[in-house]
Amino acid sequence: MARLAPATKVFVWQGPVLIGTQDWWEIEQLTVDHQSASKGWILTDTSSGRSLAPLPLACPPVTGRMDPSLIDSLPAPVAMACFGDESIVIRGDLRCSEAEVDGIIGGPNWLPSGSIEMCQVGLLSIVGEPVTSLATGGSEEDLGEFDVTGHFNDGESSSCGSIPFGTSGVMPSAPEAWAVRFCRQFFVVTEATKVP
Repeated sequence: MARLAPATKVFVWQGPVLIGTQDWWEIEQLTVDHQSASKGWILTDTSSGRSLAPLPLACPPVTGRMDPSLIDSLPAPVAMACFGDESIVIRGDLRCSEAEVDGIIGGPNWLPSGSIEMCQVGLLSIVGEPVTSLATGGSEEDLGEFDVTGHFNDGESSSCGSIPFGTSGVMPSAPEAWAVRFCRQFFVVTEATKVP
């Protein structure tokens, strides 16, 4: 068990959940450097004056084509909260590389298991058939400048669940809350157009 320092910024995944007479919140500590952050449940201690207080999100405005670095500079849960399932266009250099993926999560059509193409526009990781279908299976390919249209918080995220290691190609038996939260943070591409 650990204590969060005063003024620690967290993303609230759910809550309050009343247990006995106390409110608990599921949170994730936000980090700008995208390193793994503390996740778990916290108790609001109103007797000491400590509590959760909402902060305004510093969301970049959605205007025309967005620079991927504006989105990548946000912790993943914040990007999801800022843009939700709103369709946005990102312009940048598209790179894909083949990766062997064994296990972890699956469920949505845009998140296949087995040998898949992993793609990025700028430094932002992206998923979806419109970009993965462009790759030819090389170890790493620079595909040029693209406009990619997509969104966070995809509806198919609700089917995400764990896939045991060593069972590639197997679909999850049931959705799991942690996996659904993880999948909601993916930028799912619906269209990709090469910039002339």
